[in-house]
Amino acid sequence: MPRYFFKIAFRGTNYSGWQIQPNSHTVQAEIERCLSQLMAKPISIMGCGRTDAGVHASCYYFHTDLPEDSDEESIKYKLNHMLSKDIAVYDCQKMKADDHARFSARRRSYTYHLHTIKHPFLNESSFYYTWKKELNLDTFFVLSQYLEQQSLFEPLCKSNSGNEHFRCHLYKAGWQQLGEGHYRFDVEANRFLRGMIRLMVGMYLNLEREKINMNQIKHAFDTQKQLDISWSVPAVGLSLSDVIYDF
Repeated sequence: MPRYFFKIAFRGTNYSGWQIQPNSHTVQAEIERCLSQLMAKPISIMGCGRTDAGVHASCYYFHTDLPEDSDEESIKYKLNHMLSKDIAVYDCQKMKADDHARFSARRRSYTYHLHTIKHPFLNESSFYYTWKKELNLDTFFVLSQYLEQQSLFEPLCKSNSGNEHFRCHLYKAGWQQLGEGHYRFDVEANRFLRGMIRLMVGMYLNLEREKINMNQIKHAFDTQKQLDISWSVPAVGLSLSDVIYDF
């Protein structure tokens, strides 16, 4: 059967992450349920990566194999009407048989939003950070420059993650202010370790709060040991924003 790639977006607030888990409501399970109903046969899908509970995606890809006579536009239209309002299907395209949503991906980009001023319209997509009203982006810039020079990231990986190695190619990591009290962190790499981005954001914030300093961070990376003080920030602000393929 031909292989199809789907481009979707989802709000992860009401889901226990992407991947199917026993007794949990996940994005993958919801899509497979609707696709199986639509195609009148069991359908399994493969996503471009895992997202934790509460993490969002403004750009996410999955693939599946469907019958030869499948109509892309019809499937997209019907699937959008069947899925919950938290999941949107943007595109459906026939691909080569060996194209793979996860293993063919070359880069992934994430954003992390936080706000320091109470903002009711950001509560489900941004972390309300109450320690400071203004962030020191100059301090963040110094840390970003350092991180972009690193290749091993075990200090930014959850314990017992099961990773075969901790090597990542970090293409960019940087902060910008979007408006009063509203900030966004952008990071792009060929791969990310489990929990890496939330630990990374926590490291920036701990540095600014003087819970840690640059010497401690450099020592952690030199020895590839976790920091004595680490912080995995809440999932609410994290979103997968792009996935880059060669095709």
